Amino acid sequence: MDKNLLNAITVYAGRYCLGRRTYAIDDYKKWILENIDNLNDQTKQVIIKDIENTKNLGDNCDRNDWQTILDALEIK
Repeated sequence: MDKNLLNAITVYAGRYCLGRRTYAIDDYKKWILENIDNLNDQTKQVIIKDIENTKNLGDNCDRNDWQTILDALEIK
């Protein structure tokens, strides 16, 4: 897959999941962790900003998944 397309679809998927209470958040977390090396810095920053600017990240399990994503993106 074209890397620009992969980065764009990753942002789109994250925005779809934000604010939802669904298993999709866990799937998104797994996707990020498996593909983190394929994401460019701009994409990582957009995802971080999107998460940080979302008022309701869901239930505790959802917030834990979002925090795992933030932690992974900020380290890489």
